[in-house]
Amino acid sequence: MVVGLISLAVSFSLLLVTVPKGLSSTSADVSAPAPSSTIPPKGSTPESTAPAALHVTDGLLLIQARDARDGRQSVTAEDGRTVSAVHLVTFSSHCMSVLRTETELGADEWFDLDREEFAYLGRAGQLNIIDSTGSRITTRSGISMEGDDPWLPLDTDGIPVGIGTVMTADDNVVGYAMRCNHGTWAVRYADLLALINDGRGAQP
Repeated sequence: MVVGLISLAVSFSLLLVTVPKGLSSTSADVSAPAPSSTIPPKGSTPESTAPAALHVTDGLLLIQARDARDGRQSVTAEDGRTVSAVHLVTFSSHCMSVLRTETELGADEWFDLDREEFAYLGRAGQLNIIDSTGSRITTRSGISMEGDDPWLPLDTDGIPVGIGTVMTADDNVVGYAMRCNHGTWAVRYADLLALINDGRGAQP
């Protein structure tokens, strides 16, 4: 009888000790909530949404006319930098606008192909377009719609994205091209510079 009472007392004492201890260890095992992954790190900036621009020369940039704004705007240069530029002129009938930036973007190499040879190579399918995604769009021989000098319509095997450079078979840059009004139009480098000089502030 005495032994039984002693055993009961020992069991009750152990119960008083282990229950709080068990509760304590359970609460300690609850891990702290992980920080939210949606909070951006300090100093981070949202991805640039400035429209892509193609550097021509001497700070002149080409962008799609739909992306142009009056006055000053930000654009993304070919090297990925966001630069500030001012609107000069828009050639609305060919969906192309020209901006000027004071940011140094380096020199550009181009080949001065005369207008007749430019037109011949275009209609013979011997020009290529490197569009804004870096894709090479080939031209094919054929007779397109009548040109609008100095703009040359091109028959292509694909649809160029954005404004692209026009290159010969040996990769000389000779002009620029743009998809506009269900057609692809190209302009020689020298003719584009002449148009810019003659038409600043106008919308031919």
